[in-house]
Amino acid sequence: LKSFVFTPLGGPWGHGRSCRRCCRIFCRWAFGAWSAEVSLERTNSRPSSRRIWFLLWMLKARALWIPRWCYWSSGCPVRGSLAGASASRSVIGAVRLCAGALPSVNWPENSVIFEPPWDSGGGSLVPVPAFFMVLPNTMETFFTLREAQQVLLNKLAVKDIDSFNMRFMLRFLDLHAEVEALRRTKARAVALASAPPGKFAQAPGPSSGALDLASADARAAWAKERPHNAKSWELTPHFCQVVQARRAEHNGSGWLQVTAQITAEERWTLRGGVAGMLDIRMREHLLVYEIPRESSAVQDFRIAAVHTDAKPSST
Repeated sequence: LKSFVFTPLGGPWGHGRSCRRCCRIFCRWAFGAWSAEVSLERTNSRPSSRRIWFLLWMLKARALWIPRWCYWSSGCPVRGSLAGASASRSVIGAVRLCAGALPSVNWPENSVIFEPPWDSGGGSLVPVPAFFMVLPNTMETFFTLREAQQVLLNKLAVKDIDSFNMRFMLRFLDLHAEVEALRRTKARAVALASAPPGKFAQAPGPSSGALDLASADARAAWAKERPHNAKSWELTPHFCQVVQARRAEHNGSGWLQVTAQITAEERWTLRGGVAGMLDIRMREHLLVYEIPRESSAVQDFRIAAVHTDAKPSST
């Protein structure tokens, strides 16, 4: 019985003097209880089923009680190692926070799109029919999105494909708002440069956008889509669908690139036009979103490319 209880605990619970001492105490108590049970059974001639119930109780105690007893003992090496690891992580995090050494993502100015879906040739001499690419594209997209979900764990609520699509539309809205803000900033800077000194007390804002939101090429591509002579320009995404997801390498780092097809409504008013008259158009765009694969500081996707009035190629 002693070897029966003690030997299987040679894994995570069989190290250290405290764990062995707990097992010895329990084995001695169990052996004494077993001897008393056997003698009582011989004296009173009770059925042998009681011995079977006692063995079942011993198995339950061995599986549940002994590991917890050993773990919560003061000298258990497993508990000590876990406590030391958590304490060291807390100390390192506090030092980084105090020193201002929090990790950051080195976003490049522009990105290289791997296998752009708007390219009908796909970089090959012989185009492959879309029928043969459905299954490989589905599998690669699934595993790439799952990896992106792990990268953004505890940072974004991306639990399913609908949450991905919603996040992509929100980032598109953020890009549109930033493009409009930069345009107003540039107009304010021009007015400040041509105005007499002291007329404007507030300096213009930043002239370039944030690289963690969009690359320079993506921002410039969407800024060119602003209607000519428009006084205001508003955007409302209506539909989003993930087309593909790929693993890419550029600027010396690994990236996860997700291409989404977004149907958006644009509304604008013209300068000097009829008051309250809106021009509306509905278009489909292909946007490529990316995040670094091996960075714990990434907080959200960034728009790597914008291909307007485009649909995925059929080949």
